[in-house]
Amino acid sequence: MSEQTPHARSWYRQFWPWFLIAIPLAGVVTASITATYAFTHADAEVRKANVAPLEKTSWEARREKHT
Repeated sequence: MSEQTPHARSWYRQFWPWFLIAIPLAGVVTASITATYAFTHADAEVRKANVAPLEKTSWEARREKHT
């Protein structure tokens, strides 16, 4: 009598190795896209005309009364 062992599938034909590889790969792709976007799009320049005047905080107002 000969015993037959079940035929094992190769690792690359199974789901879990590819799923586990895809998780960090997705992070690398996302980080690359973010870095590319950050380096190719300049920050907006802030000028005084674009910024609304800020109101003084309560401690600043009290400090001005005492000086």
